[in-house]
Amino acid sequence: MPKEQTAVKKKPHFVLGLVIIVLLIPLMIVAAVLLSTLEDSSKPVIGHRYQNELDPAITDEQIAQLKESLVFEGTDNVQVNFKSARVAILIDVNDTMGSDGINKILSQAYDKVNAVLPIETYFTNHTVNDTNVKMYDLQIDVYNVIEGDNQIHVILNKTGAQEKPLTQIVSTPKNPEVSESVQNQNKGE
Repeated sequence: MPKEQTAVKKKPHFVLGLVIIVLLIPLMIVAAVLLSTLEDSSKPVIGHRYQNELDPAITDEQIAQLKESLVFEGTDNVQVNFKSARVAILIDVNDTMGSDGINKILSQAYDKVNAVLPIETYFTNHTVNDTNVKMYDLQIDVYNVIEGDNQIHVILNKTGAQEKPLTQIVSTPKNPEVSESVQNQNKGE
């Protein structure tokens, strides 16, 4: 007599499905939080920090006009970064350019910024109805090489509180003896 095969009906594993769903929900929430923080990581959090300040405001059109005007002979790359209350301009010149050429480009860049965004209007604090209005900061970096010999890096800073811009040559130490001792402190071991 042949064996009768009876079809055994397997019940779906409701418990396994429920566990998978319970585990997927927190994972989806964590993934959503991570994605939202990654998207917002490039934007500064300013809240109400600049309320009643930065008046007049710099517009995106003015920044675009500034980018178009910053064209110099002898440059490899020019970047304009505008986040929060600071306009930063990075000018990478040819690697062979000397300090005279770099200082000339720095001066020209400052003049071009002043033509598009007048320094007295946008980068100098002022008073309106006995209220001090804080304005934007400006930083212009001009450099030839990032590492190696003949490195020249000059920075011009102008905060709203400063009357005149400050220029610094950051590639040359102010005190060579201190710089030498700091750079060689681990060589004596």
